[in-house]
Amino acid sequence: MKNQSRWLGWGCALLCILLWGSAFPGVRYAVQTIHPLNLVAFRFLIAALILALFAAISGKIRLPHAGDLPRLLLQGCLGVSFYHFLLSWGQTVVPAGTASILNASSPCMAAILATVMLKESLPLQGWLGMALGLGGMVLIVVGKGEDLSFAASSGLILIAAFSQSVYFVLQRPFFKRYSPLELASYTVWLGTLPILFFVRFPDTVEVGLVVAYLGIFPGALAYIAWTYTLAHLPTAQASSFLYLVPIIATLIGWLVLGEPLTLNVAIAGAMILVGVFWVNQSQSKVH
Repeated sequence: MKNQSRWLGWGCALLCILLWGSAFPGVRYAVQTIHPLNLVAFRFLIAALILALFAAISGKIRLPHAGDLPRLLLQGCLGVSFYHFLLSWGQTVVPAGTASILNASSPCMAAILATVMLKESLPLQGWLGMALGLGGMVLIVVGKGEDLSFAASSGLILIAAFSQSVYFVLQRPFFKRYSPLELASYTVWLGTLPILFFVRFPDTVEVGLVVAYLGIFPGALAYIAWTYTLAHLPTAQASSFLYLVPIIATLIGWLVLGEPLTLNVAIAGAMILVGVFWVNQSQSKVH
């Protein structure tokens, strides 16, 4: 039974990283013809409806406590509407693979916030990982020289990563009262509410299908699969799979969108991913 549970966890984890890795090229393609805010609103309306259907069929998602709603709404805005809008906006200029690498810095930011807001300790290895990840981010931006639009768009993605890191920290206390699936559903539902006004249908069927894919698969099914991953694998082991997301995003961007693979981005990406790995390793030793 343990082997079956472990295989199920690995299978769900691999499904998640494939879906989340494919989201970056999908967004990069869609934002060339649809405004980022319209894209995010339409994408997560679809995701919210899918999760609502799953909740109705499974009966595994309870209503949140009324007193938790303001903070759940805040984390929904930070983790969905604000985060994905800035990320999509940045991807109007930044290639999918590079965007996924910059976004991978969010766990490092979350660790820093946890040391400040939650008074969690971070060993020397963690701080070295932060420095290495920061160096990778600087290398990506500096590598484009005087391309101000690229630098500004990279800044938007880093702000998005920071927003996601705040969301990670805010949701931690809720794991004592809600399941991961419940929290994912609350985040998507409440994070979609503020942007419903901006829902617009794409002008072409092709782009509409891409946005529908983003909403159904990386937006909803991946959240469900990730819940099963956490149920069958230790958190540290499950989180290690996320290091593959930038690799998947870069490969799909290269194969499907024809994005170039540069040595500069490869080195910077390796620095950021190793830095994130060191931070996570140092946290697991503390806990």
